[in-house]
Amino acid sequence: MTSNRGVRALRVIGLALLMGVLVVSGYGGWRLYKGLKWVKEQNARGDEFPTLEELLGPPTPDEENAALVYQQAFDAFDLTDEDEKVLSGESDPHHPGRYIYDVPKLAAVIAKNERSLALLQQAAAMPKCQFFDPAQTLGYGFGSAFAMRNAARVQTAQARLLAERGQIAQALSTVGVCLDFGEHAAAGRPSLMSLLVCTIVQRIALRGVEHIIEGQHCSRVVSAQLSTRLAEIDLVRSSMRALEAERAWSLLMLDRIGHEQAPYEQVNWGRRDKQVHWPPRPLPLRWAVASTKAHLVYYMNEYLELAPLPYRQSHNEWNALDAEIKMIPAIAGPARVVLPTLVRTVPKRDEARARITLCIVALDLKVHKDDHGGYPQTLDELAESSEQGYAEDVFSGERLKYRREGEGFILYSFGKDLDDDGGLPLGREVNGKPERDNGDLVWRCSK
Repeated sequence: MTSNRGVRALRVIGLALLMGVLVVSGYGGWRLYKGLKWVKEQNARGDEFPTLEELLGPPTPDEENAALVYQQAFDAFDLTDEDEKVLSGESDPHHPGRYIYDVPKLAAVIAKNERSLALLQQAAAMPKCQFFDPAQTLGYGFGSAFAMRNAARVQTAQARLLAERGQIAQALSTVGVCLDFGEHAAAGRPSLMSLLVCTIVQRIALRGVEHIIEGQHCSRVVSAQLSTRLAEIDLVRSSMRALEAERAWSLLMLDRIGHEQAPYEQVNWGRRDKQVHWPPRPLPLRWAVASTKAHLVYYMNEYLELAPLPYRQSHNEWNALDAEIKMIPAIAGPARVVLPTLVRTVPKRDEARARITLCIVALDLKVHKDDHGGYPQTLDELAESSEQGYAEDVFSGERLKYRREGEGFILYSFGKDLDDDGGLPLGREVNGKPERDNGDLVWRCSK
C-alpha cells in the first residue's frame, strides 16, 4: 500500500515536471516566434526607407561643387602647432568663458594663409556643395572635419583683426562667410559627424562675434543682416537629415556585410578604441545581420519621432531609450555601438540653437545701446523697440535670462542641464568635455 502511494506520488511529480517543461518550452517558443516576427517586420520596414543615393540626389558637377574649392583651401593651409595655439587664444582670468588673443601673432597667421582665406570665401559663395560621391557609398564620413574647424578659426581670426582696425561691418561680414561654410558642412555630406562640424564652426563664429562687438558700435543695418542670416539656420532640419542619412548608411553597411561575408565569419564593428567582434560564436552572420538591422530600424524610427522636439520636452524619453539600448542582445552588437552616439544629437543641437539665439539678442542689445545711449534694464524693454520680438530659450521655453552687470550685461540660456545656474558658464572644454557638468550658456559683454 505504501509502495503504491510512493509510485503514484512519483508519477504526479513527474507529470508536474513534464507539464512545467512543456509550459516553459511553449512560452519560450512563443517568445521566439514573437521575436522572429518582430525582426522580420522591422527588416521589411527598413527596406522601405530612402537610400543614401536618394537622400543625396545626383552628383554635383565639379565646376559647381564648392567642396572641391574647399579642398583647395584646406590643401593650401599653412598652420604649425604654434599657430594652433595662437588661434585658440588663452583663457581670460577675469572673464570666465572669454579668451585673449595675441593680435600681432594672429596677423602673421592670417598673412601666410591669405590664399586659403580667398578660396574659402569663393567656396562659401557657391550655392552647391557635395562632399560625398553617391557612387562611392563606402567612403561615407567627413574626413575634412579638422580642416573645416581650422578654416573657421582662421576666418574668425581675420574677423577679429578687422575689428581691431575698427572695420566692424567687414568683420561681421567675414563671420557670415564662416557661417556659410558651416552650413555647407551640414548640407554637403549629411551625417552626424558633419552636423557636429557645422555646430563647431558656428560656435567658433559666434565666439568671434562676441569678441568683435565687445565695446564697439554696431550698425543697425549690419546687425540686422547678420541676425537674419543666423535666424535662417535650421538645425532641426539638418539634424533630421543627418539621422536619416545615418540610418541609410547603417542599413547599407549591414546589407553589404550580409551579402559579402562568409556565413560564420566574424567582423569588427565600432570605433577604433571600442571594437566589437560580431556576431558572438557560434551564431550565423545572417541571423546577426537581421537582428541588428531590426534594432537599428526600430530605434532610429523612435529617434526620428523625438528629434523635432526640443530637448526640454523630450529628455525623459531620450533617457528611457538610452536605458533600453543597453539591454539590446549581443547578437545585435553593432546597434549597441551605433545607437548611443545618436542619443546625444538633440542636446548638442539645441545647445547650438541656444547660442544662435544668444547672438541674435546680443546684437539687438548693442543696437539698442547705440540708439538709446544705454542697455535696457529688461528684455521686455528691448522687445518694445526690437524687430526680433520674443526670444525664447530652447532649454527653458521662456525668455533668455538677462541682467545688467556694470557697464555691460550678462545674457544666458539654461543649457542642457535645464537648470538656472545664475549665469555660471560651463567653462572651457578639456578633451572634448566642459570643465563643469552644470552651467549655463553665457554671453557676457563688459561695456
